[in-house]
Amino acid sequence: MRRKLQSGWIQETPGGIWRGHWWAYVLDAQTGIAARHHRSRVLGDKHSMRKFEAEAELARLMTSVNGKTALQRDDRV
Repeated sequence: MRRKLQSGWIQETPGGIWRGHWWAYVLDAQTGIAARHHRSRVLGDKHSMRKFEAEAELARLMTSVNGKTALQRDDRV
């Protein structure tokens, strides 16, 4: 399976938090088929972080996601 390069997206929550979202591709342990899973992470407080800073933080997180050439196994039960 080819690598999927992505940039993710930013969401402002009602509580004033910047949240970053992206899709992670993992291998299913039983079938061996790649599946797409939604991931998200809190990037920071909106009152102390501007939107461009939140986007830069998400871009930093995406370098680790986009840099992997092999799919991760999904060993959740």
